[in-house]
Amino acid sequence: MNLPLMRRIDRMVGLGILRALTLFHRKAEQPRHPRRILIIKLFGFGNFIFLSPVYKALKRAFPDATLETLTFAPNRDICLMYADYIDRVHTLDFSLTRMGFQILGFAARHRGEFDIVIDCEQFVRLSALIARLCVPKYLVGMVTRNSHKDHGLDRAIYYAETRHVVEEFYEIAEDILGKAGVGPAEPPVLVSPRASETERTMALEREIPGWIPVGVCPGGRADDQERRYPKERFAKALELLLRDCSRIKVFFVGAEAERPDIDYIMQRLADTDRIVDATGLSLPESARIISSMRVFVSNDTGPIHLAASLGVHCVGLYGPSKEWIYGPYTSARTILRDDIHTPVRSNHNEKMAGWHGTWWPAPERVASAIGQAVTDSA
Repeated sequence: MNLPLMRRIDRMVGLGILRALTLFHRKAEQPRHPRRILIIKLFGFGNFIFLSPVYKALKRAFPDATLETLTFAPNRDICLMYADYIDRVHTLDFSLTRMGFQILGFAARHRGEFDIVIDCEQFVRLSALIARLCVPKYLVGMVTRNSHKDHGLDRAIYYAETRHVVEEFYEIAEDILGKAGVGPAEPPVLVSPRASETERTMALEREIPGWIPVGVCPGGRADDQERRYPKERFAKALELLLRDCSRIKVFFVGAEAERPDIDYIMQRLADTDRIVDATGLSLPESARIISSMRVFVSNDTGPIHLAASLGVHCVGLYGPSKEWIYGPYTSARTILRDDIHTPVRSNHNEKMAGWHGTWWPAPERVASAIGQAVTDSA
């Protein structure tokens, strides 16, 4: 999909359509005993890990309700890994041409069927449009400044980027549970998704005995290179780590699309007997391997949040991103960044807004921090 084109359409067309739909909208009260709840979250598999406390809280409060989600097809695997809480997954193709027809078909099939629809997209208006087309009995959604997404909502939860996104999302569950009179929810804690044991994961796990396993994911979204720790520095940091810590074995985790960066780093590490290639696994298989790691090292990307949900000590390499909003949501974490330059990354602004690609911690500091994390997590 052409994401820049989609963003322009979202800005130019979405607002007008939403305003038109509000002409037929009246504020509604939240049903106290919902039978069907739909959560819309289109982008980012890490967001479903952030949302896991919401799913758990809603499922516990409304055990007889059907809890459903709508997302883009690439996120189907992570949703299925939360099958204890998500009863049904609806997907859209990541294509401008097909997506429009799928949205209209979904809205027509489910018109008026959902008691509560929760729009968890903080920024894009497409999710709010889908929610309105479904004509739910009650519509709650996240709203940011200048998005005008509050048009047509029965309840707006304002997203201010002053606390972690897990807590921002969780406010929705607290609001719904409060209105239903079932008492406040527990504090948010990430829920571990289901992992998968396969012949390959068992073979990889046989590489662990006698070693301290450290998982590494140097990749990230292809359209978001600015969040990646430079591969040259990554290679140098791991070279120093392997030199100074003789018991560590490094397991590389990532998607096939990230293989060029992973291959670049692996080729620069001399001690090949202490390097394991665990790339190209499915998401449930990756979860199985990550759960076996003593420490997991990654950029601001989905796998580090997966590691956090699995109880693994996370070493997060954060450049422009604000770790107090987007960092691994766990107390077992080490955050590394350039101490001189303040993080500027906000989903309100454009990519590369005031950030220079050299503003990252030195490899020596990264290697030392990983070694300390290994000691602390023993």
